[in-house]
Amino acid sequence: HDFEHKGFNNDFLIKTMDDWAIDANDKSPNENHHLASAFRLLRHPDSNFMHRMPAAQQTQVRKLVIDMVLATDMAEHMAIVSKLKNDLQKRLENPDDGIEDEVPEVLKTLVLQGAIKIADIGHLYAAQEVHVKWSERLEEEMWQQGDIEKDRTMKVSFLMDRDKPGVTKSQPGFVDFVVRPLFEVWVACFPSCKPLLDQIESNYQYWKAKDTQS
Repeated sequence: HDFEHKGFNNDFLIKTMDDWAIDANDKSPNENHHLASAFRLLRHPDSNFMHRMPAAQQTQVRKLVIDMVLATDMAEHMAIVSKLKNDLQKRLENPDDGIEDEVPEVLKTLVLQGAIKIADIGHLYAAQEVHVKWSERLEEEMWQQGDIEKDRTMKVSFLMDRDKPGVTKSQPGFVDFVVRPLFEVWVACFPSCKPLLDQIESNYQYWKAKDTQS
């Protein structure tokens, strides 16, 4: 879902009129490029692992993959969390509330959209050492975008100025406002995933302790 990612966020691609943004008409340029490039690969016989599927099934898989990857655009984050809470969690909490037995396709897609979002930020529930390493790598990637923005005399994006506190200094706030709402509703729907939330909390306390020390 991040195939050929160049290390720039969507906002940068749009502001600089990057080819990816032009091709996508400024709508999720990264995600649309990842999808288009991946499906172009599938046109090559030696790469098309779906070639034995019936045409209708290939079309179904393509639509599902598109819906899932587009959901990883953080601009869609709050909308996805809201749908999980209102459409999925309420259904699971009230299974006899006059809802048809057959699960709608749109709800199945929503679950997979939530799952890929959970996986997309997987370092947050990794062991502390791994989580810290990936946070530092993400911080450097963001700083590199900020360096380019400075070189182009653009306004430096939030958390991307290496002369100011970066991602590793903002983890508690990111967890509180972005991560926790997603994982709390996910665990409410799928209780066996609670160890993920527990590890997020453990990593959260690590960053909070660092804030206190500094």
